[in-house]
Amino acid sequence: MSTRTLLFPLAASLCFAACSDDSATVSVADAQSDEPDTSDIVDVQVDEPDVPGDVEDDDVEPGYDVSDTDTGPAIVPFDPLPLVHPFVGTGAAGFNYGAIPPGPSLPFSLVRLSPNTGDVNANTFGVGHAGGYRYEDPYLLGFSHYHLVGVGIGDAGNLRVMPVRGAPSERTVWTEYRADLDHDAEQAEPGYYRVELPDRGVRAELTATRRVGVHRYTFSNEAEYVGDGPAAIVVDLGAIIGDGDVTASTIAVDPTTGALSGSLHSVGDFAGRFGGYTLHFAGRLSRPPVKVHTFKDGPPPPAKEPGAFFEGVETVSGVNVGAVIEVDPSGGPIELALGLSFVDGDGAAAALEAEFPEGATFDDALAAAQATWTEHLSRVRVKGGTETRTRILYTALYHTLLMPTLMTDVDGRYRGIDQQIHIAEGFTYYSDLSLWDTYRTFHPLVTFLYPEYQADFLRSLAAMAKDWGGLPRWPLAIGEGGSMIGTSADIVFGDAELAGGSPVAAADIWPAVKDTAFGKHPLGKSDKDRIEPYMALGYVPVESGNGSVSHTLEYATADACGAVLAKAAGDEASAASLAARAGSWKNHLDAERGFLAPKRQDGTIPKYGLTEHSSDYIEGSAWQYSFMVPQDVAGLVEGIGTSRFLEHLHGLMEGTRTDFQPLLPTGTYWHGNEPNLLAPFLFGHAGRSDLGGWWVHWVADHLYTLEPGGLAGNDDGGTLSAWYVLAAAGIYPLSCTGQFTVTAPLFDEVWWHMPAGFGRPARTLHFWVWDILSEEPVTLPQWNSNPIMGPTVPVSWLMEGGTHSHNYPPAGGEPPAL
Repeated sequence: MSTRTLLFPLAASLCFAACSDDSATVSVADAQSDEPDTSDIVDVQVDEPDVPGDVEDDDVEPGYDVSDTDTGPAIVPFDPLPLVHPFVGTGAAGFNYGAIPPGPSLPFSLVRLSPNTGDVNANTFGVGHAGGYRYEDPYLLGFSHYHLVGVGIGDAGNLRVMPVRGAPSERTVWTEYRADLDHDAEQAEPGYYRVELPDRGVRAELTATRRVGVHRYTFSNEAEYVGDGPAAIVVDLGAIIGDGDVTASTIAVDPTTGALSGSLHSVGDFAGRFGGYTLHFAGRLSRPPVKVHTFKDGPPPPAKEPGAFFEGVETVSGVNVGAVIEVDPSGGPIELALGLSFVDGDGAAAALEAEFPEGATFDDALAAAQATWTEHLSRVRVKGGTETRTRILYTALYHTLLMPTLMTDVDGRYRGIDQQIHIAEGFTYYSDLSLWDTYRTFHPLVTFLYPEYQADFLRSLAAMAKDWGGLPRWPLAIGEGGSMIGTSADIVFGDAELAGGSPVAAADIWPAVKDTAFGKHPLGKSDKDRIEPYMALGYVPVESGNGSVSHTLEYATADACGAVLAKAAGDEASAASLAARAGSWKNHLDAERGFLAPKRQDGTIPKYGLTEHSSDYIEGSAWQYSFMVPQDVAGLVEGIGTSRFLEHLHGLMEGTRTDFQPLLPTGTYWHGNEPNLLAPFLFGHAGRSDLGGWWVHWVADHLYTLEPGGLAGNDDGGTLSAWYVLAAAGIYPLSCTGQFTVTAPLFDEVWWHMPAGFGRPARTLHFWVWDILSEEPVTLPQWNSNPIMGPTVPVSWLMEGGTHSHNYPPAGGEPPAL
């Protein structure tokens, strides 16, 4: 990987107190008044990398200090930003694609300003373009402001901007404004993206605030470029990722000041399920334009024909509209800032004024963004481990913080998934929650490290239940995407209740959970769509349709969390009923073969394969789903039998180690899909913690790399990335149990600096391995120096802070024998 140089010094490595509103980030005003101070950054050496995705010795200058104290490392500034590789998860083929946009944003912000790419046909369809950027593409199409993160379907990519040269009338379609993309000319860090476009003679730079995308374009004044025609900025409102359409749009540009405003209605492959969303924008150029032109109704990509072109016309409305804004390159770099809102134009204008006021500069926004990222990433510190692991960890932590998406305007208004305007009183409203994925890793992790956000995610889901009349399955922007199965929001709330101090009382959310616990939703909202046979038979039979086994397993896990919420809300009868139903997975246990099998209504088991992705399982196989019982691992081990459980679990992992197929889903361990994620942590529940440690470390070292294809599948809103952060500390949540299974960390020591939240003050979690710090041999994992007599620790212990110690897993290139 080549070393690239930033145009600007990195922002101050500051530490800021986080809170539950916009003050959790550093503002542009703060950045305008504070000079960067890097005097406290300390260089340390990291181990020679020795695993897939190795980096060159001179490719990193990690700076951090973990000076030991009685309670962990001193919280001193360090600069984690060079350790982050934003291009991880942007490439690869088949199902081994992370779908992550590499451009700048802030943690969980509305704006994710990122480059969009395409092939010779401007193809942006399919999972390979779901993040807007595919590393293998030859062309840069422009820079769009709103993206989804790690999803498996193309959508968003709205409000595209592109710097161009040439006759404005010829720069209204992608074939004329696209540019050749050279990865050696790119640079990306948290909060910053840069690319040189030599065929245009322009340098493009991007940064962002929470609601404003900020561009800086430096056009060359060399004769070879000036002769190509006027320098201009294209704003294309018709752009969209995937096979969707912008069905209505309008743009107005003031030719005197360069102020922009407008809106677009986007009906994408995903948002089309609820009619799409309208995105409003308001913008400002750093100096007046030379001339303004507009265009309309040209067909979107991959069509190549231009629509109508209006020279000197500043306002236009239509299906696909845009503007070509001529600028004078002799005045130096020109900046463009665009504020967004899903509420209305006033909200977009207010975002621009609040977050990038008159007089603010690109450098101000960059400094503020990088200071915010420095604080957020500094909540995790490590010591020991390889350089590669360190880089992967901070890249994963960064990717964990990209989505959900801020939907609240600066005045507290938001447009809910009922598509009406509401006021967020006392919290910040978010959407874009991939709950079927994120309940497994993301939400448990952010409860520890970013409780100010997790509190608002919970409040946002509660607001959706109130506004819309039910809990959603996959809330997208201002609607319900309805993707995947089950009622995963129940699990998010149940785990929050078990963690203690949830900002949403069980009594307040239980009625919404109960609406789908015992029947179809009374208002027809997202629910357990196979609930009738599930309640009648104790399982979902084959005759009910595709994914019968998967439905039962998801319902049973949600029932376990429903029982937690019902009990906390004082509904003892419902709690008892749901607790019993949480064991419904047993009705799929094939006692003869030891796997969770499909079952007919009459109770018989049809013929089924172990590794085939059959219609009985959602995106998986019998072998994979047979370990997806987080709420009752002990019962699963007992039901299968300890020896056979270990044989099957070892076979699941070994099948992928010896025959990994990145282009297609495998039938054995498939890290790219969520039902598998807990499997390597389960060996300790059958008495083989040594195998568990070995396999967790194997997954971390072989299925995560620093390459563009460095994720084993869609990141699904940070789900795979959060897995790595949890594995780095040696813990993994068992949904709806209040327990975390434990294994050896990936580093000699790991510290989690947890800010105040969930009813607790700021505190620290310290994870370490015996080989490093213990003075005497230790035979059992320990919590606060006391032996742990099992494979788990309670979430309540972890939430209070403390010290967990474990041994290193066995070394070697082969797993320990069974």
